[in-house]
Amino acid sequence: ENKVEDDEKLSIFSGLLFLIGRETPQDSLEFIILAGGGDVLRELDLSKEQTLNDRITHQIVDRPSQQQTLFSRQYVQPQWVYDSFNVRALLPIEYYKPGAVLPPHLSPFVDDEKEGY
Repeated sequence: ENKVEDDEKLSIFSGLLFLIGRETPQDSLEFIILAGGGDVLRELDLSKEQTLNDRITHQIVDRPSQQQTLFSRQYVQPQWVYDSFNVRALLPIEYYKPGAVLPPHLSPFVDDEKEGY
């Protein structure tokens, strides 16, 4: 049973390509995304043209608004990656869009019911 659970955790971001914004915690995001089976590009390592790659499915930003947005990708705040990984499911993006007031961040190391969440 633990093997199935581990496989689910390892594949949560499978098939997704993330562009990590320069203002985000890049190392921890990259670690979590790769552990979840996703692929990562760092904005700091790319030219402006490379950031327009239409294979990018998600752009992680920590600014309330973007100068330019592309319809081919989803824009999310970093907490979406952490929360999705913790619950082993891709959470609804509308709660994590740039500028949104984020839901409470729940730790995977705490019993939510015991703590009253």
